[in-house]
Order: sequence, then C-alpha cells, then structure tokens
Amino acid sequence: MGQSASRCSEDEYLNPTSFPNVPFAQHRVGDVYLVTYTSSPSSLDPTTNLDYHYTIVIDVAGESSSFPRGLELYLGVQGESRVVRLCQERLKHPRINYRSHQAIGKIQNIYHQGKPRQWSDGIRDIVGNEWFPEFVNKRGNILNHQCNSHQFAKYLIKYFDLDWPNYIYVAGDWDQNEPLMVDL
Repeated sequence: MGQSASRCSEDEYLNPTSFPNVPFAQHRVGDVYLVTYTSSPSSLDPTTNLDYHYTIVIDVAGESSSFPRGLELYLGVQGESRVVRLCQERLKHPRINYRSHQAIGKIQNIYHQGKPRQWSDGIRDIVGNEWFPEFVNKRGNILNHQCNSHQFAKYLIKYFDLDWPNYIYVAGDWDQNEPLMVDL
C-alpha cells in the first residue's frame, strides 16, 4: 500500500525523489532487493533470462511492504550509443514493466542511523564516485556481456558485502550473452 500524502512532509510531497527524514518501519531499514523488469508489460513471461533487466533497491527508510521501495540503483544506456550510465532514483511504486523481486539481504546504516535522506545521499556518493567508475574502468562503458544490468547488480551486491544467490542467472558470467536493456 502506498504512503498517503498526509504522512509525507511538504518537502517530500513536492519532491517525490527525496526520502523521508525518519524511517517508517525500522525492521525493514537496510533490506536489499533484486528487482527484475522486462521490456514491456506484454513480455512479463519472457522465454529467456536475457529478457530480464536487473536493478538493486535498498530500503533506506523502512517503506517496503509487499513491494520494495527505496533507493534504486541500475545501469541505463544513453540513447542509441550503448554507452552505459548510472541511474540512482527513488522507487516508490511498481513500474509498468515490473516482473518480480527478491530479498537479497540486509545492510547496516552505520553513519546516518535514523536519517534516511542522509543515508541515501551517502550511498549515492559512494556508488557514483567510486563503485560505478571502477565498474566501467574494469569492464568498459559500452553495453556488452561484461557491462550490463546483470553484471552491475551482482557487482553492487558484492560491494554491499552480500551473497549473490547461485540460482539467479547473470549474463556474461559463463557465457558471452548480453541481456536486454530496459528503458526505465
């Protein structure tokens, strides 16, 4: 169930990309999810794992319920160029091409306890200034079998010191396949 406007601060209501000042449900703070998308609602039952686009969602404010909410991190592409870019935004509601999600683990808010906005900013800073540049430095910045949404999601999970589930397919791990990139 979505958050009502009455529970939002005026700043959050006017700026839906910002996070609340305080957590809603402390026991959910730090939950990390793998979210899977397909290219369109008509392809919600794809024939191959290459039809999936992966993102990572970190619940920085304890907002998740039956659907993950929080800071969403993923690779996008810049038009037809196939140059990858880092996307970091607040996920509040399921997107139209949402397929599924899975809890991966939990991370701790060490530096900004009880302050979701600051924690989100801290995560954005480290991912944007350290982890993403390192990822493209090692794998290139053009979409390929080693630089794609699957590989980036797994890369982030490693840096969050969590374990990637062995049963989840990752294009480029043992093959030269390149998964679909979805325009979110």
